[in-house]
Amino acid sequence: MVVIDEVEDFDIKEVLECGQCFRYKPIEDGSYEVVANGRRLGILQKGRSIELDCDQAAYDEIWANYLDLNRDYGVIKQKLCEMDERMAVFIQKSPGIRIMQQDPFEMMLTFILSQNKSMPQIMVLVERLSNHYGEVFESKEQKYYAFPKPEALGCVDEADFREMKTGFRAPYLVDAIRHVNDGIINLDALYDLPTDMARSQLMAVKGIGRKVADCILLFGYGKWDVFPLDVWMKRAVARLYFDGEKVSDRKMLDTVSERFGDLAGIAQQYIFYGMVKEN
Repeated sequence: MVVIDEVEDFDIKEVLECGQCFRYKPIEDGSYEVVANGRRLGILQKGRSIELDCDQAAYDEIWANYLDLNRDYGVIKQKLCEMDERMAVFIQKSPGIRIMQQDPFEMMLTFILSQNKSMPQIMVLVERLSNHYGEVFESKEQKYYAFPKPEALGCVDEADFREMKTGFRAPYLVDAIRHVNDGIINLDALYDLPTDMARSQLMAVKGIGRKVADCILLFGYGKWDVFPLDVWMKRAVARLYFDGEKVSDRKMLDTVSERFGDLAGIAQQYIFYGMVKEN
């Protein structure tokens, strides 16, 4: 057990439920269970104290980075409010959001699956995919399934994915897996590429448009200069910066990029979750 006291700017419910993570489960005692990196983690937050059901080595090597616990979000929030005073309203609604550092391949397939799906539906599909093709491991005398590795999915065809109720996303999943397994795209290399170049490589995969690519870059690579623009965010940006007027996606993206720069992705999460809470 690892206990961290006096944690600032962190709320496990907001971190997990703000739309960036899909393999978590709330437990009756108020804790959460997360499956990531081929491991299971239990997290219980009591005020500003966090209890993590892991040893110190696992925390240092995996979970501190995964939850982005070593970063000062107080400074980040202050900068965002200086960039736009309206951000204070959204930050106050969800002051404990942090951008998780997740596996790029998992993010690639997850956000392909996310298209035209609600959060619960996405979670079901991701869990189904893991249970079918992920490696099994045990924790706390229970069986869990890791998110499948690219090589484990190499022989899965469209029909197999359609049987899992992935619908029109099936050929997109097959193409993404082929790109990775055939070396057409090197996911590890994207960490070091400029955002525009990394985005272009991701968008060469069928079914990955600008929004999905930016979600992968934000949550899988920590490229905070992206601003995933979906229906929710188009409404929000139009309301905030264009008096509700309908404008092009390009104009919206240029506006938020100019305003928030390298913190655009974090601004997007505060605005997105604030909009979700309003509805």
